[in-house]
Order: sequence, then C-alpha cells, then structure tokens
Amino acid sequence: MLVRTSYVNDSRVQKEATSLARLGWRIKVIALWEPGLRRRETVNGVDVVRPPSRLLRNLSRRTGIGRKLGDARSDNEGLRQFARRWFYAVIASLDAAIFGAQALREVLRGSAPAVIHAHDLNTLPAAWLISRLTRARLVYDSHEIHQFSISMQVRPRLWRAACRWVECACIRTADAVITVNEACAKAIARIHRVARPVVLHNTPALTERHVQPRVGLRETIGAGPTDPIAIYCGGLSRNRGIEQSIRAVALVPGVKLVLLGYGEPAYLDALRRLSARIGVQSRVFFVPPVGPLEVSAVMREANVSLVLIQNVGLSYRCSSPNKLFESLHAGLPIVGSDLPEIRRVLRRFGCGITVPEHDLQSIARAMREILGNRDLHAKLSGGARAAALQLNWDVEEAKLVGAYAGVLGLTPDLAAAGAPAPRQPTTVL
Repeated sequence: MLVRTSYVNDSRVQKEATSLARLGWRIKVIALWEPGLRRRETVNGVDVVRPPSRLLRNLSRRTGIGRKLGDARSDNEGLRQFARRWFYAVIASLDAAIFGAQALREVLRGSAPAVIHAHDLNTLPAAWLISRLTRARLVYDSHEIHQFSISMQVRPRLWRAACRWVECACIRTADAVITVNEACAKAIARIHRVARPVVLHNTPALTERHVQPRVGLRETIGAGPTDPIAIYCGGLSRNRGIEQSIRAVALVPGVKLVLLGYGEPAYLDALRRLSARIGVQSRVFFVPPVGPLEVSAVMREANVSLVLIQNVGLSYRCSSPNKLFESLHAGLPIVGSDLPEIRRVLRRFGCGITVPEHDLQSIARAMREILGNRDLHAKLSGGARAAALQLNWDVEEAKLVGAYAGVLGLTPDLAAAGAPAPRQPTTVL
C-alpha cells in the first residue's frame, strides 16, 4: 500500500492493512516519514516503511507558502499569488515523484507483489508505474473527489487539468476502485466514466467498544460528571465547522467544547484568539489526538457530537467524515451539516439533528434541544448505537475481501484465507 501520510493516525489505511494481514496476506505499507518515527517497523503484522522524503513539508514550513495560498481562488489574483500557486504545485509534484521513486526502489528490493494499493491521487501515478513494471494488479482507493478537493482548488487551473487527465488515465486501468461512500462513488463514476467504485466506509470495528482510554475526557479538561460537553473530533483545519462550533457554544451557556485532534499551530492560535474575542476561552478545550482505536472511547464521555462540515465544494459536500462514524460508535447524538451523506445517516437511524452548516442559531438551537431534553437525548443516543451495529468495520472488511477476490480471481473464501493468485505471491503494497 502506498500512502502519503505517516500511517500513525491514518485509521482507514490502518484498518485495511491490518485486516488483510490478519487474514494471512503479507502487507507492506510505504508511508511518509516524520521526525520521531522509525524508518521501518512492524505494526499489527503490517510492515511499515517510511522513506526519508520531506521536501514539500520542509519548504512549506520554512517559507509559509502553503498558508499564504489560502482557500479561495480568484481570476484577478496578483502575480505574486499566481507564482506561489505554481511554485507550490511544482514542489508538491516533485515531492510526490521522489516518494514514488523511493517506493519503486523498495518494491524492486523485495518479492514481486500481487497487488499495488494506491491511497489517493498523490500516490496513483507511482502505483500505476510500479504495477506496470511488476505486472501487479492495481487498486485505487480514493478517499475523496480529488478534482474538487480544497487542496486542488489552490493549484493553477492548467495544473488541475493535468491532474484530472492523469487520474482519468490511471483510474481506467485500475483493476478495482474503492471510495468512501455512495455519493463519492457516483461522482467518481460520472467524472471518469468508470464503473461504480466499491464503497468502503471508514467505520470503527465493533471490538473497539471495549477499548478503555488511558485518560478520561472529563479528567483531561477538568469537567465535572454533570457538565455538558460538546465535542469535535478530527483534523483541526478550515471548512470543518470549527469556527461555527466555537461561535455556537457562545450561544449555549455552560456547555464546554472539546476540540480533539491535530492542526497547524498558526490555525490553532487563530481559534484561541476567536475563543477569547467572543468570551468563551474558558469553555473551549484543545485536546491532543489519540490513537485511532481510542477515539470513540474518549468521545463516550461527551454529550453531543458536532459534525459541521462546510459545503465549500463537491468533495466536502459528498463527504462522510470519520467523526460521523466515531460518534455513532460512541453512542453520541449528532448535530450534523445538512449535506447528503451526513443527512442520510442521521435520518435513516434517527441519531441526530441536521442543520444548515453555517447557521449559528440553528446549531445552538439543536444543541440546546439535545442537551435539555433527556428523552430526546436517549432516543438519539439509541439511534446512534443501532447505527453502529450496521455501520462497522466488521461489515466493511467483508467488502474489502470481496474486492480483492475480484481483483485476483479468487472466491471470497480463498481471499479471506490469504490465498495467492495463480503464480503470484500474497504480497500487497
């Protein structure tokens, strides 16, 4: 498997790799190296290799160019901003090319793989090349609609067109395409004119309900047993409803807001300034991320989960964020954006209230209803637990095995047993 993250907190890649390894497949994940991480290690039966390539991140941190790009694009932007966009795009592509070359070297050093599994567009060209050189099958796992992602919007228009061409060319040669939900599957099939991808939701496993956090959430923030807590879980970045959550909490006296996750220091400072400016700094708590298996366990001590993804493009509009499923497995009522996949889950299972994602009054009203009505809270919490029984990794793992069975021409039973394809080893990268 090729992935442009460190693998440490990448719950989707971890679950897929661990599931296949547990079923007897030899799995190697080639990921990004970060300071403090080992270059090579084995985690839950998965071999993880991290080549030392950090070109883009080092340049971004030294120059701040990534932050200077902003989120919006303008046809009337200045020459300096235009140059920044091109410089960032070129460096990002060069960084991906270096990673791809290192991945190829790693593959050629070992036994020939049966499958090359590319996670997201930034590993797809390298995975395509490796699959052609080694005659391995190619699986493309698209975590979002890349042509309409926020990161793509800050690239030059010509570069975006080139990326779309590359993705289209590679995806049509893939032996299987996987994505995160039905909305993304429909969009990817339409954009690239391919068969509907296999949908693999990034859900916790049922066994995670037995996990106990090392430190309780209320103990961490110094909250009492009856203090109402609203929680946001996930990456702390723009367009995820964090600013809206902070402002809405100001309209609900007494509620504490926990922001559980990681983010760039500059953005976290901006959130702290916002909290201070509107007078809720004493009720907003920044809690460092925990391991993927602990997320739902930590969230259980909260009273309501906020899933307020902003509708800033097709990729975000069609998203079903990890925090949605983690909230279900924590048994939490949800205040969620009125977007297709979030709305579908909340209405199907009766586990939350949908709101216009930018409407502070509606967000605050939904929080007050859930926190102030015990019967409603119990009803929505029961809906969340019922949803978890259907939306869990135990179900999704069977889909993953089925996809691999189709790729390698095996029956699902043989694929689940880690059986090799004819004349090929059971190595998956």
